[in-house]
Amino acid sequence: MDVELLEIRGDNKKKHENKATSESIALETKMQVIRRLDTDERQSEIGAALNLAASTIRTILKNKVKILSSATATTTSSATGITRSRSNTIEEMKNDFLYGLTTKLNAICP
Repeated sequence: MDVELLEIRGDNKKKHENKATSESIALETKMQVIRRLDTDERQSEIGAALNLAASTIRTILKNKVKILSSATATTTSSATGITRSRSNTIEEMKNDFLYGLTTKLNAICP
């Protein structure tokens, strides 16, 4: 029964092979979007000029405070992105889960 479940999950991977991947946007580009929004330039114009989707412009606007705080926190002007790290508790939980899952799978399929 567990082997069948694993086979079903394997088939699901094939459905997601053609799924688009997200591309990270440079911090400088995000700052440029924010500066242009502050000058009352329309979102559609900014998107067209920077080749960004309207939803991306809205997301940048929604996360404006986080982006600005990250930009001021960076010490070098060459920083190109913002990274978010998980807390130690989350990492420990993830590792414990993966260990338990691996142990169970190895017991089922040696």
